[in-house]
Amino acid sequence: RMIDFYFIQYSGTREFLRTCRERSQNERWLSGSFGRMRRFVTSRDRSVIGEQERQAQNFPIQNTVADAVWQAICNFRDYRLEHTHLNYRMLLQIHDAILFEVPIVEVREFKETVLPLCMVERGPIWPRYLDNTPMPVETPYYFGIDTDVQLNWGADITTEQAAAIGLDLDLI
Repeated sequence: RMIDFYFIQYSGTREFLRTCRERSQNERWLSGSFGRMRRFVTSRDRSVIGEQERQAQNFPIQNTVADAVWQAICNFRDYRLEHTHLNYRMLLQIHDAILFEVPIVEVREFKETVLPLCMVERGPIWPRYLDNTPMPVETPYYFGIDTDVQLNWGADITTEQAAAIGLDLDLI
């Protein structure tokens, strides 16, 4: 019922996925929003065809997010090179997230300036059709951002810990 509801709620999804599957077997390629192509080989093996169709359905969204995150990573690197007073470090990319180590005195600037600039403003996503032609949109899409400040990865910081290290409570 959840899947049925999803396809009712997002009525264009079923047709989009069908088009992805067909392109994998007819044109044998499709494109993501940043122009990266995914090509498919000719096969008569039904299991290969099924796997290609599954990959074709996943590619446009996964590839667009991956390329947008890559663009953001480049933006963070460039910003850090331009603003040598900052000492944040990128530690790890996890799918659509990036883990940073940020000195306490830089957390506010990082959250309020660096993140929105590098992740959002400098990372427009101009949608493209599966054949790599641009969609006629007035403005691009942008990532949303969600932050979590922690002393150690996976461990939420308490207000007492924040106060003890001099971190503004409104930043956690």
